[in-house]
Amino acid sequence: MKKGTWKTKEGRILVVSEMETTHIENCIAMLKQVLKSKPPYQVYIGDSYYAERTVDEENHQNDMMEEEVLGHIDFFKKELEKRK
Repeated sequence: MKKGTWKTKEGRILVVSEMETTHIENCIAMLKQVLKSKPPYQVYIGDSYYAERTVDEENHQNDMMEEEVLGHIDFFKKELEKRK
């Protein structure tokens, strides 16, 4: 997805600067809900290298998802600030 765009759940690509303020506010609220659903950090206790690696990879993917969502929230908040 290009910077400055948002993909709706229906698959449409919108230019954020052209979105209505209420739509942006709703996107922020939805993204905050996504953050609440992030699984807690997992720790593997055992002696299987592969199982430990799998848990580490899952933790890493969850962290990357969180960073991406926070980036979207920040971008939307900056857009709202521009409108004040």
